[in-house]
Amino acid sequence: METNEHRTKTLEIVNVFKNSNPWQGNVEERGKKFQKCFEDLKKVYNKPKLKLIISVDSKISNWHTSAASYFDIRRKVIVLNGRLSVITFLHEFAHALNGHSEEKAREWSVDIFKEVFPDKFEKLNHNYNMYIKEKK
Repeated sequence: METNEHRTKTLEIVNVFKNSNPWQGNVEERGKKFQKCFEDLKKVYNKPKLKLIISVDSKISNWHTSAASYFDIRRKVIVLNGRLSVITFLHEFAHALNGHSEEKAREWSVDIFKEVFPDKFEKLNHNYNMYIKEKK
């Protein structure tokens, strides 16, 4: 269960992540930013065994989307496949906190993203249960 202290610390961590500009840099640089945010979040929620695997390969047919990302509950591993997405990262972290509930994961991740990145959120298109970056 998330407390007010968890929420406050989460917002602080994700704001630091925001200030690192997680959309800037090559895949390796961006991955380090995601990893740092992940390490900080898992400390807040006391999840020392939780792992993050970032698998971004432009040779994979779905590398331009993050839809193949998932949380493996048995291995306690978040796998980000394809495009590095902040909302997907938060969504899969929420699964690590709340289990299989899509509703809880979606609510938590979108709420955090909307609060920390309001300008980015406003530019997203809502498509079924996903928020998709608006095409330029």
